[in-house]
Amino acid sequence: MSSPRIINLDDGWNNEIKVKAIDRLEDILNQDLKKEGSMFSPKEYVQTYTTCYNMCTQKSPYNWSEQLYQRHGETISRCGFGMKRHQRGFTATRSCP
Repeated sequence: MSSPRIINLDDGWNNEIKVKAIDRLEDILNQDLKKEGSMFSPKEYVQTYTTCYNMCTQKSPYNWSEQLYQRHGETISRCGFGMKRHQRGFTATRSCP
């Protein structure tokens, strides 16, 4: 039985979580949310979720749960995700530099 692949923090964050989920969500929030279809396919969602889960459950010193929590929080704070109310409903807003 082979041992599970270790996912390094920068590899998992930069190549999977940030690019395939966070950056994509930012793009969606900057465009019209009323487009038909889902933001992520089930396969894409499960792939990113699995990467996050695996990175957070690896044995020390490769357990990145605290670092992922911090990076996610910094991204949300820096980008100022929110909703703006207007006459026809709500629009997602983002003020990420």
